[in-house]
Amino acid sequence: MAYIKWGPDLEIGHSTIDYQHRTLVNRLNDLYDIKQSGKGGEVLLQVVLDELVQYAQYHFATEEKLM
Repeated sequence: MAYIKWGPDLEIGHSTIDYQHRTLVNRLNDLYDIKQSGKGGEVLLQVVLDELVQYAQYHFATEEKLM
């Protein structure tokens, strides 16, 4: 179940940034699902959190280049 539901109202009209935002939302939803289900344990939770942080850094670097 999605914690954050992606929809057109979240799009900004820039395909690259919209894709990256959607990817970030998907990873947040993954974290939520893991935590809610109680499955996967702390190791999986940490792996997904690390991926989210790395992707967020990549995303913000992309946004800065576009400014």
